[in-house]
Amino acid sequence: MSVQTVFPDDNRVQYDPTDVAPACWVAYVSSTFPSGAVLLGTGTLVAPDRVLTCAHALHCDEYGGRARSVEVTLALNGGTAPFGPPVPAREWQVPEEYRLAGSPYPPGQVLDATRYIYDFGLITLSKPLDPARGLYPEIVAAPDQQLRGAEVNIAGYPGDKTPGTMWNGSGKLPAVTDPHLLFYRISTFPGQSGAAIRMASPPPKPTFSVVGIHVAGFGDEANFAVRINTEVYAQIMAWMPATDGARLAPAGLAR
Repeated sequence: MSVQTVFPDDNRVQYDPTDVAPACWVAYVSSTFPSGAVLLGTGTLVAPDRVLTCAHALHCDEYGGRARSVEVTLALNGGTAPFGPPVPAREWQVPEEYRLAGSPYPPGQVLDATRYIYDFGLITLSKPLDPARGLYPEIVAAPDQQLRGAEVNIAGYPGDKTPGTMWNGSGKLPAVTDPHLLFYRISTFPGQSGAAIRMASPPPKPTFSVVGIHVAGFGDEANFAVRINTEVYAQIMAWMPATDGARLAPAGLAR
């Protein structure tokens, strides 16, 4: 769907098994559009029935607009699904700003990263999933100083690997200067769109913080994510009240 880059120092490793944290929260997302096109992406289970992903996995003008159906397979590991078969979504949402502006670019063209600042969405599943005994990742609007130089990971389902296998890449965030986007030289490939940019939560918390949502890349320059800033955080809160079970850190506060 969008340009993404595998860099020469590609350090992605396969997650196997996938039924333990943090792999157990990573979701394989399959969306069918009015044109008949099927797009594959990645998401993160952030509450029993909520999956955070990119908007372009749920709404794509190129293929007729809003997806006709969406299903999620949690922690898919090739031909094995440790938490059961695909779960249909009963609802999916993207920001109004994204829907009205239309998809950022046709496939293979990323000319202006700012077109992606609303490229995030939320899937509501038709049944709850609990892969880690009630624990879910935190969604955090982290300040610049917490992000600068932070070690982050991106796990998902890249299309250059065996179908349905989960791979994780890691690296440090460089200088953080953009309030809306995070840039990094961590290898990704189409299929990983929607994956969480995750930081380990400080001890003794046994989970991690979602600080961004991977969306695309600038050729050989960098890949990038929608940053969880206060605006993105507020929209997610509006879609998913804290009572739904997600671990939501107060916006703008380091955890």
